[in-house]
Amino acid sequence: MTKPIICFACKKEIKDKDELVTVNHYFQVTSLHHDCYNKDERGVMAILFPNHRLNGWTGNISFIFMVIIGIALFFMIDHSIRYIPLFFIILECYYHLVSYICFERYLSNVHNDEG
Repeated sequence: MTKPIICFACKKEIKDKDELVTVNHYFQVTSLHHDCYNKDERGVMAILFPNHRLNGWTGNISFIFMVIIGIALFFMIDHSIRYIPLFFIILECYYHLVSYICFERYLSNVHNDEG
């Protein structure tokens, strides 16, 4: 039996991978229900502290774009600041890895209708 994954906003258990949204929240990966993410976590605080989605197709597409743009900037900048885009690529890879290891691998894609 694995440890249950709890929603950061409503404190209820997330039972399905389709319900799970992992976000970068204050430099920490947190889990939310899809509905909690849509209603609570995209408000005013999202302007000050961006909490972009890490899983799902939107998270994967933004990750791919960030890697492509970061590598292009790394090769186009000649000064020592060229390592800054590389830092952000490594940070984004870390967030995705933590999201998978801590949350996504424990949930299945299939809905459990046992009750």
